[in-house]
Amino acid sequence: ELAQFSSRRQFLAMSCFAGCVAGIRRRFVTPPIEDISDRDELVAFLRKACASKRSAEYRSLYRFLVKVFRSADRDYDGLVGPEDFDIMVEIAGAIPRRFGLAPTSSEMFSSPAERVTRRNEMFKQINKDGKGMISFNEFLDYTYNHICRMMGTSEMQASNTRIDKKAHFKDFVLAASRTRRSPEYKKLYDLLLSTFVEADKDNDGKVNLQEFDGMIDIAASYPRQFGFAPPTSKLYKSTAERMEVRGKMFQVMDKDGDGNISFEEWLNFSYSHICEKAKLLDDTLSGTVPPVIRGCPR
Repeated sequence: ELAQFSSRRQFLAMSCFAGCVAGIRRRFVTPPIEDISDRDELVAFLRKACASKRSAEYRSLYRFLVKVFRSADRDYDGLVGPEDFDIMVEIAGAIPRRFGLAPTSSEMFSSPAERVTRRNEMFKQINKDGKGMISFNEFLDYTYNHICRMMGTSEMQASNTRIDKKAHFKDFVLAASRTRRSPEYKKLYDLLLSTFVEADKDNDGKVNLQEFDGMIDIAASYPRQFGFAPPTSKLYKSTAERMEVRGKMFQVMDKDGDGNISFEEWLNFSYSHICEKAKLLDDTLSGTVPPVIRGCPR
């Protein structure tokens, strides 16, 4: 029995040690760049990557660029030609674009012809040996140097995407309502998408009326936190009244009448509502949604 007790105690000690090590690693190991969910966190990550190639951030950036190159090298020859270069640029740019740190293709190019011309010019800059194909080291060097140059520009300075205080939340809403090009709008998009996913309990990519009721409460928690919207208890006298009002709201959003709301329907309705409310905070705003910037086709 004494031996069993000692063995059990050793097992518990080792389990505790393993748990502590795992906790420390989770706290201090640099996450993959793809897992970053905050604009300022991404900027800090890139600054550290540019400060030293010995940093954990640089190694994480290196691994990400390897994945990007691997996705574009569709014929598995270790090189990327002009026909796949556009794909590689789009994949690499997806993360900074998500936080408004880089323009989308539709924001950069006025036509497919301009896109082709500009991308060909970039290809030639990267293809130092002039052989008509880009190696991984050429792609890595160009991209890393480009990122480090961008660290000193105004686009990398602090933005209005923080929503930790009432004043910050107000600035965030106003900026998001002015233009879809802003980093604030892109963060709002992510917030509405994450709200939609959280409400989609059966994971079918749609939200029904029952799920919609919870989705409204999740979305409204942000303005309610700072006093920009009243609590549910002050809006409705009963659950029946709440469901009746929200049922009508649901029908307005459900444009195709299929009894479910798609993310597109949720995004369009919510953004329109936010823009209307934003005008009450700043009468220079139109109160209507800014136009959609359609992607520039290849």
